[in-house]
Amino acid sequence: TVPWLHTSVLTKLHQVGNNKNTAQVDPLKLTRVLLAEAKARGLETVRAKVIDICETTYRPPIIEFSVDNYQSKKEPLPDLLDIRGLSMAVQGSGPMDVSTNKPYIVLLDQGTDIPADKVVVACGAWATSCLRWEAFRDVSASQIPIQGLRVHYLLAKPKAPIPAQAVFAEINGTVYSGEDAIEIYPRPDGSVFVCGEALDDPEMPPHNPFEPVYSKRATGRLKQIVSDVSPALSFDVIQYGLACHLPVHARGIPVISKVPSSKGLYIAAGHGCWGILNGPATGMAVSELLLNGESTTLDLSNFRLDRWA
Repeated sequence: TVPWLHTSVLTKLHQVGNNKNTAQVDPLKLTRVLLAEAKARGLETVRAKVIDICETTYRPPIIEFSVDNYQSKKEPLPDLLDIRGLSMAVQGSGPMDVSTNKPYIVLLDQGTDIPADKVVVACGAWATSCLRWEAFRDVSASQIPIQGLRVHYLLAKPKAPIPAQAVFAEINGTVYSGEDAIEIYPRPDGSVFVCGEALDDPEMPPHNPFEPVYSKRATGRLKQIVSDVSPALSFDVIQYGLACHLPVHARGIPVISKVPSSKGLYIAAGHGCWGILNGPATGMAVSELLLNGESTTLDLSNFRLDRWA
């Protein structure tokens, strides 16, 4: 039983776990611990915006075209110059002039650019940013159809303690249109994390990840739903009006793969709402790809970049 829910609103209740086979992970605490451990082992972090990632030995192809072809289309040519039969060429400037023997260089908006042997794109709903970078020129949008599903959440402090019972609820037949799915997670520190109210279809998130994306209407509706289903959750809100973008792949399966044509480019993104659960395993698999060229921990064949080609 879940005594802190309104029994009048329950139509079906099913227990999916208990304190012997289920545990809760606080995403912020987990990521901070992983980061601290990585720094203790020598990780250096840089806070900057990536402008481009270039292949240091790449030379853009020469594009040649004849004015005769232009004339054959019966389009008017300039009168001042006789350019019949003239061949024109557009040529890149050749390999980048950088003092490094690394195959890649990460160009930043501030600080020092970073030469690199290998590059991993693991930036969630912003993974498609790599399509603008020169080194990822062989990656197509159809290979990483990842967008952001905007989901709202609240962090609250109940007036009375709530037992360790996480609730995954589907609410229908209320005054709200359609069906609402919400999740409620009481935490050991006495706070309660509530998430739901996914808005519309997946979208491209703002280029600036710090730009506010929440909807006042959605957060207000989420708070009202929670208050309706539980008298214990007539809470004082600690943080109200928050939202994030879940990185969802159009086919529901993340990309965890080396870019096939590259020397050392990798993409790991598109885990949806399962990122915290699958993130550590993905990190292990990608580290094996980087060091050994293949993953022995996980079979990554179903997550290849070119699996839908």
